[in-house]
Amino acid sequence: MNKLYIQGVPSDYEAVLVKDGEMCEYFTQSLDEEVSVGDVYLVRIEKVTKGNMVFVRLPGGELAFVQAGKKESYKGGMLLPMTVTKLSSGEKLTCGEFKIAVTGRYCVAENKGGSVGISKKIEDEELRNRLFELANGCKPNEASIVIRTSASEADEAEIKKEIENNISKISEIEERARYESEIRLMYKAEPYLHIAVRDLLKEGDELAVNTKEMYNELVPFFAPKLTAEEDMLSALCLRGKTAKLFERRVWLKSGANIVIDKTEAMTVIDVNSGRATANTSSERINKEAAKEIARQLRLRNISGIIIVDFIGARDPNIGGELCAYLRKAVKGDRLKVNVVGATELGLVQMTRQRRYKE
Repeated sequence: MNKLYIQGVPSDYEAVLVKDGEMCEYFTQSLDEEVSVGDVYLVRIEKVTKGNMVFVRLPGGELAFVQAGKKESYKGGMLLPMTVTKLSSGEKLTCGEFKIAVTGRYCVAENKGGSVGISKKIEDEELRNRLFELANGCKPNEASIVIRTSASEADEAEIKKEIENNISKISEIEERARYESEIRLMYKAEPYLHIAVRDLLKEGDELAVNTKEMYNELVPFFAPKLTAEEDMLSALCLRGKTAKLFERRVWLKSGANIVIDKTEAMTVIDVNSGRATANTSSERINKEAAKEIARQLRLRNISGIIIVDFIGARDPNIGGELCAYLRKAVKGDRLKVNVVGATELGLVQMTRQRRYKE
């Protein structure tokens, strides 16, 4: 059973997901966060480099970056629609692509590409073929559709309706863009809070909020319980657990630990035997660490490039087994996680999608 606790108002909140008594996801929203993944802006090109790196200006003055294809040609001053694909982090700029993409519950529709993709998490071949035919049959030739995992449990009529609605939104954005002469927001992506509630909770789960504003915001998606607790997370003994998310070292039940270091380029995770007894095998420590790493990725919203230094993973067989175990451990993550593999030095490489700011 999932229990989602949200403290605050829709524009400034923190949320904790508890599953079977264990905290497994934590996310926040701050008042100063204006740009979101999925937003579509009409942007003006500021500069194009020799490597076809394009720098554009967003309406609020923020500089963003687009890596254009080699065959594409862009010039300074051009006004183009751009969909935000990654948020800024540290000194890294917000990233986008020169396309219009609209994300729904069951699919992502784009105005370019002319293709149909099905989520890899949908493994049933017959279902994949049905969804492919459905999407291909109700999209314009130039548009692309990516069917999301949630479509596997949806009625086909609902999926078709959403595809058509998303394509219609794209057409409206394209039409408006033709007559605009200034940079501006063209489409605001669905708030992450709505997506999280819809994706995380099912019938029989529980949602609790502590403000009337949040109650009114979420009641169309899931019936929340309204509590009078001003600091609901403290009352539920969750505040101490969220505070630990800012600690560098995480202790495991075996006495081993993992150390998480965030750098500008990547996140590095080191697995240590720590206080584990001599009878505790490195295999057991590594598997325990892999499971906890998958949990910490969600809790801390760690994204981008991630390097994990397991114990004794230089052996190709051990490295391969750990990668396979890690892939199983991250399977429940709502964001895309790619376990690339292990290097000759035994370092496991992986990436995780950036959906909102860390």
